[in-house]
Amino acid sequence: MSAYTVNEAAALLKLHPKTVRRKIRDGELGSTRIGRQFRITQDQLDAFCADLAPVASTQPVVKKRQVVTSCVVDVDAISPEEGSRITNSLMAVLNGEQSGARVDSLYYEETGQLKIILHGSVQSCQRLLGLVEQLLQPRA
Repeated sequence: MSAYTVNEAAALLKLHPKTVRRKIRDGELGSTRIGRQFRITQDQLDAFCADLAPVASTQPVVKKRQVVTSCVVDVDAISPEEGSRITNSLMAVLNGEQSGARVDSLYYEETGQLKIILHGSVQSCQRLLGLVEQLLQPRA
């Protein structure tokens, strides 16, 4: 039966020799000590690699369809205060629910543009788009 040095085992395992020595010291990799050196047999390498191999699951993977959408709303010629009001209103709506939807916004002061990014289910984005439309209506 062949026995490998730490350097040879490291090359086979594609690990650094210090890592192999640490795994021997921690008991993760079996070895035989000969004087001040270690020797690792093929069986010990096979056992170590078998411990690293992922265990095949006997349970089938259950896949659940999830539909997620993202949309971007660009609003030109809007004041920072009005942009903040719209963003805060959208955030307040989302704070009270567990829909998993998300709203991000960016305001570009130099152009007076508000960018609203909506992310979530189709239904939640539709609802938020309707709210954005309502919030953008001129107030009487």
